[in-house]
Amino acid sequence: MELLDPATGAALPNDAIQRILFVANAVHVYNIPPLTSTKGYSASTWTAEPQRHIFTARLRVVETAYESESSTNKLKVDAVLEDASSGQLFAAAPYTAPGVVEPVLDSSRFFAVTVRDPQGRKAILGIGF
Repeated sequence: MELLDPATGAALPNDAIQRILFVANAVHVYNIPPLTSTKGYSASTWTAEPQRHIFTARLRVVETAYESESSTNKLKVDAVLEDASSGQLFAAAPYTAPGVVEPVLDSSRFFAVTVRDPQGRKAILGIGF
């Protein structure tokens, strides 16, 4: 079975190992307004408006380890939002720094997540459990 990079869909080397660290089958995804305070995000600003709800996704946190072309070990973690029934990728957040997943100020069940596409473009989405 060929392993794929969860964020890009590209094939991984034959020696790659993937581990699923976490799965949540129903995560609500929101289009969140721009940050207006240096304090952080507030879930109440995006959950009050039903039209901000984009999608209900499955969230998987996937750890991938492989040896790169320069013979160094690579380890990466991705938070992947995907369609729960088909497994089709909706968005992926490569976990490269703690700021990629930020807790909101007013809830322990909501987070602001910085997702990136294969071209490097980014967006910030809200997720809620």
